[in-house]
Amino acid sequence: MMKYERLKTKLLEKINLKREEMIETATREGYTSETAVKCSQDLDMLLNEYQQMIIDEEYL
Repeated sequence: MMKYERLKTKLLEKINLKREEMIETATREGYTSETAVKCSQDLDMLLNEYQQMIIDEEYL
């Protein structure tokens, strides 16, 4: 269970870093730039992964 908590923490760190990257990119290049959209998609995947961890956690 401790390892699982560590994984969740690391994933939250990745989410926060990607969110910051997306905001910086969108500010610099515009919200519809290819790079900003890619960051947004990456962030969505990380958030989905985190949400799945929360769902799975209910069954542990």
